Amino acid sequence: MVARRALLSILILVIGSNLVRAQEIPGNPTVHGNFQIDAQTYHPDDALGITDSLLQGKTMRLNGYGDVRFSMWRFNAGIRYEAYIPPLAGYDPQYQGQGIPYWFVDYGDDKLQVTAGHFYEQFGMGMILRSYQQWDLGYDNSINGFRVKYNPVAGLYFKALIGTQRY
Repeated sequence: MVARRALLSILILVIGSNLVRAQEIPGNPTVHGNFQIDAQTYHPDDALGITDSLLQGKTMRLNGYGDVRFSMWRFNAGIRYEAYIPPLAGYDPQYQGQGIPYWFVDYGDDKLQVTAGHFYEQFGMGMILRSYQQWDLGYDNSINGFRVKYNPVAGLYFKALIGTQRY
C-alpha cells in the first residue's frame, strides 16, 4: 500500500512538472545550475611512492565546482565557484584555494550574439582554436574577454573575439 502511494506521488510530480514546464513564457527569468564535488583520502604507501612528505599532513583532498546560470529572454549570465582544498593529487598545486574564476554576460538573437567575460569557443574542428573544460582532468582553458558572433544568412558565420586564456 505504501509503495503504491509512493509510486502514485512520483507519477503526479512527473506529470505535474511537465504541465508546469509547458506553461513557461519565454520572457520569464530562470535560474539553474549544477555542482560537483570530488574528494579522496590518501594514505602513505612506500610501494606507490606516496610518502608523508608528499602528503604534507593533508590526507583528505577536495575539488568542488558550482555553476549558477540566469536566463531571461535574450539575456544570459552565469558564475562558477571553484574550490581546491587542497587540490586532488595530480592537479596543479597552484589551484590551491577557492573563488569565482568564471563569469559571463551574454545577449543575442538568431543573427547576433555578444558575450563579455569568460567563454568557450571553437573554430571549425578545433585545429586553430578550441577552448573547453574537462573538470575530471583538471583542464579548463576558457577565454576571458569579448566575443561577437554574426550569422547574416543560414550557413554563413562570422566570429570575432579578443581575450586571454585561463591557465
